[in-house]
Amino acid sequence: KTLVAFLSCLPAVNENLQVAWMAPTDVLARQTWQLIDAWLKPFGITVAFLSGSTNAAEKKEIQKKIASGDLQVVVGTHAILQPQVQFKALGMVVIDEQHKFGVQQRLALQEKDPLSDFLLMSATPIPQSLAMTLYGDLEILTLKKGPPGRTPVATYLVPERKRRNMEQFILDQIQTTGAQVYYVVPRIEGDDEDIETDQKNVAELRQTLLCGVFASIKSGFIHGRLSSEEKQTVMDSFAKGTVSLLLTTSVIEVGVDVADATIIVIENADRFGLAQLHQLRGRVGRGKKKSYCFLLNSRDRVCDTEERLRMFCKSNDGFKIAEYDLQSRGPGEIGGFRQSGWGDLVFEEILKTPHIFKEVQDEVERIFTASSK
Repeated sequence: KTLVAFLSCLPAVNENLQVAWMAPTDVLARQTWQLIDAWLKPFGITVAFLSGSTNAAEKKEIQKKIASGDLQVVVGTHAILQPQVQFKALGMVVIDEQHKFGVQQRLALQEKDPLSDFLLMSATPIPQSLAMTLYGDLEILTLKKGPPGRTPVATYLVPERKRRNMEQFILDQIQTTGAQVYYVVPRIEGDDEDIETDQKNVAELRQTLLCGVFASIKSGFIHGRLSSEEKQTVMDSFAKGTVSLLLTTSVIEVGVDVADATIIVIENADRFGLAQLHQLRGRVGRGKKKSYCFLLNSRDRVCDTEERLRMFCKSNDGFKIAEYDLQSRGPGEIGGFRQSGWGDLVFEEILKTPHIFKEVQDEVERIFTASSK
């Protein structure tokens, strides 16, 4: 996905236009910057990195070079949206994992130069994104197959009574195959004053696991309150294999690429949206080894979320998951700011007959093309 987007930027670079590439997290932005910088370095093109962690002096220098046109390509986080970042000749905008940004944030970057080309990327569109793709003025480009050699991730919904069996299986995998494991929980203590008493957080889970079945396993600890440098240090240890078990919140949802990570456990899976679950599951199965995703429900009983979790277990197809999410949550306001809900129009009939709406789209495009001649 990153390579395809990069190739789409080359015409702008070749015409001496600038490229703005925005990612939702420092980890993902930095990883992308390192890739693109390596790809363009042989051609003498410098790629800048801009995020909230960039020091003030360096940030000011980067902004100056962007404004003068001396910097052609900048990769960063929300820091690119700052008013001080003014492009001299912006030709291409790329927003990676676009579902992590709000509508206003996406528009703010596009408005840096409304005439620039605009590419949104997402492994799993949220309902509004899918609706805009199906019914709006966006053209969809689909990568239907993943990289060769990857196998579907086996996904299981684990009842509380089977927790110990799951933990023993994971321990065996670590000890016999060298598996690396992500262990994910929704929040850390104090993130939300309204945390339910049955919800485990990273701090509690760390104590429970490391004093129990995983006491002998080298582990790491990462969450949203760590600085960018602290997160990177832990992630580097995990990527190098010196850490086998990574306890984390959903901050690893994007921007983490560790080929030897083959197991992910998601506590309180019912508290995550389907798009987020799919992104988290995508952290494993990136190599050729068989990979597993275990979902633990916060309630050991049938609840209204179990149906969607079981659907998720049956499919590795992001588009099917997004379509299911669209049907259950609605597409939101196509031209507005809500990310879900049915908005002001009734879309149910449109969802049943997308081919008719596609014909309408084609006719509208034909009229606009004819009127512009």
